[in-house]
Amino acid sequence: MNDKTLEEQYVDLVDDKDKVVDQVIRKNIYSPDNTHRVVNIIVVNPNDEVFIGKRTKDRFHYPGRFQDIGGIVESGESYEDSAIKELEQELGITGNLIDLGVFNQRTEVDNSNIATFVLEFDGDLNVDEREFESYNYIRDFELLDNIENKESFFTPATAISLKEYFKYVRTHKVSAPGKIFISGEWGVLRKNNPSVVGAVDNKVKVYVKKSKDSKLDLSIKDFDIENLRGEIKDSKLEFEDELDESRLEHTNYMKNAIETVSNYLEEIEPFSILSAGEKTSIKVNGEVKKFGFGSSAASTVAIISALLRFHSFDINDPKVRDIIYKLSAISNYFAQGKVGSGFDIASSTFGGIISYKRFDPVWLETQLTSQKSIRDIVKENWEDLFIEQMKVLPDMDVLVGWTQKSASTSKMIKELYSWRDQNEETFEDLFDRIASVVNNLIFAWKGNNKERILKYLRLNRNLLSELTQKSGVSIEIDELARLAEIVEGHGGAGKLAGAGGGDIGIAVVFDKETKEKIKKDWKKSGIIPLDTKLYKDGVRSVV
Repeated sequence: MNDKTLEEQYVDLVDDKDKVVDQVIRKNIYSPDNTHRVVNIIVVNPNDEVFIGKRTKDRFHYPGRFQDIGGIVESGESYEDSAIKELEQELGITGNLIDLGVFNQRTEVDNSNIATFVLEFDGDLNVDEREFESYNYIRDFELLDNIENKESFFTPATAISLKEYFKYVRTHKVSAPGKIFISGEWGVLRKNNPSVVGAVDNKVKVYVKKSKDSKLDLSIKDFDIENLRGEIKDSKLEFEDELDESRLEHTNYMKNAIETVSNYLEEIEPFSILSAGEKTSIKVNGEVKKFGFGSSAASTVAIISALLRFHSFDINDPKVRDIIYKLSAISNYFAQGKVGSGFDIASSTFGGIISYKRFDPVWLETQLTSQKSIRDIVKENWEDLFIEQMKVLPDMDVLVGWTQKSASTSKMIKELYSWRDQNEETFEDLFDRIASVVNNLIFAWKGNNKERILKYLRLNRNLLSELTQKSGVSIEIDELARLAEIVEGHGGAGKLAGAGGGDIGIAVVFDKETKEKIKKDWKKSGIIPLDTKLYKDGVRSVV
């Protein structure tokens, strides 16, 4: 803390090129017409934790917010001299500063050029408690969460400096949304059948940063897996320690995603990676129960996107999104031993509401079993693949209810195909009708025709009920039928969302009063309403 009064301190005003144009008393710097200089220092300990303090409540600007070390540069001071002074005054330390550059902050009243430095420090601090109400070292991944979700809790200069720091140390957070099938499930298995899929805010988050050595370091929070060490050898990820059957299963998707990216890039830099689900599962009697939001696909998309971001790809670029989608589909082929429909991957990649037709699975499998490289396969135009972004309708609510039962999609698909082989004509007729209903729904959706949207969703539900009865496969089980009937009783459209057999169903309504009545009646019937919202973004990076 500077012991000079605000009347005794003079501050240089600068232009956009950081050239001094005037001097003012410090108390007069805050004006839309004034730009001043600021220093911020990110103090990092050997555990990659960053020093963060909470400003006292009596501070004139940003009281109670979180900040790193920093202050306003006085007239005549260089950025570095000011940074050294602030470190000595606020923490009683000094050291070799790493200069990250000067960054601009422009708000209605606080315009500044912020010089950001990093100090790697291992020692005791002598904190000036006049500056901070409280303080601590915070883990880098936790800070990334806070920057994404609680940026307003930080001073603006600190938020800017932390983002630049994470870019410097190549520490990134990427999140990918889950999915709900709105219409066309089961039908999407057939060539050229359309579907409508929505992204939801039940996300998978992935954090990636430089490894401290030449090894890879893997953690999966949902399965309590921490710091598995390994390295890429002959295009395969080999772990240092032998994994038991449970860990092999739980690392399968991450392992294949890493190998797929490694093969695509041909060479990867060592990294540390952590994945964690957000509202994607629940623990029941110590066992992890998934809701059916496609968390495996979201995890694959998030891991692949994080690794591409780590290797300097712009994951917001539409061309890179296309790469992410294709790499994720390839990765899941290797993880599952078969070609999936890919709708869940598309939803996690592109977000919002999409109209989707799957690629030709025979074509893709032929490519993957040929001598073609993954890079060459990604460059190809994938046969029959169709993805179109549709509007998230502003007055539409999509509720999600959980049956508290789980289902095996792969088992159900095998049963359906077995029935199809004996009843081809009936199968084709049903799937033709499903395709027709979905096409009509897409047309109604594009025209924002609420009555027709509800009509075609109800028809889709009826066809799924008919498929259940004729095939004998437990698609619309009693709980899902009850879920849908409650919704229809309130004038909405309800149906299963996905393969069925359990997991989740949806309600589509256009008024909030109906929404609350449905949730209340679901609870009475043993259906658990989930805290889920449509998510407009696809995969995204915080830094």
